[in-house]
Amino acid sequence: MAAPFSPVCSQCARQAPIVFRGLETRCAACGALRVPLTAPSVGLAGQPSRVGGFAALLLGAFVLFVGLSFALGLGLLLHSIWPGALVGWAVALPFSTATLFFGFLLIWGGRKLRRQGTAKQLAVRRDAMRALLSHRGGAVTAEQAASALAISAAEADATLTELAREAATEVRLDVDDTGQLRYDFSGDAAHYRVPEEPADEGVDAGDVARSRARS
Repeated sequence: MAAPFSPVCSQCARQAPIVFRGLETRCAACGALRVPLTAPSVGLAGQPSRVGGFAALLLGAFVLFVGLSFALGLGLLLHSIWPGALVGWAVALPFSTATLFFGFLLIWGGRKLRRQGTAKQLAVRRDAMRALLSHRGGAVTAEQAASALAISAAEADATLTELAREAATEVRLDVDDTGQLRYDFSGDAAHYRVPEEPADEGVDAGDVARSRARS
């Protein structure tokens, strides 16, 4: 059994990320209670970098606006006092250059920080999805994954699609009886299955299934 503060879940013995559900911290794979901060969080991973990057972007835009406005105003003021001299240009140009340098540096750093945060968020989400798939035998729907990982169905589907593209084994796609697409990473040969449904009167059931499969 894993130690309480170990990154490995004591219930499923997987080194899975954690999911916050209210005040509780759950294992992304099996849903067992976990100690907070013992593993990356699916919902919080990359958020400090993303928030910091957004703040840097705002600060950079503020520096550019205020700095360039101040340089322009100061240059015009000095030019009005000494119209025949280059005092205004001599003061405004260095100040504008410094403003542009630090402003664009903040914007560039903010964008880079946001990209790093997004990459971290997606990496933790993929790790959580792999742990969930391992716990459930390799098969899960986007709705089930979304519920287990506390993310949206669109985010779960995007993560499963990404894993399917990079998987070393072939991925089987099934349509279950409720019409949901099930991703099966168990390693069987890929195939598509269409659920059987009653045919309308006068229409062969096989024709219906074949028509669904072609679409």
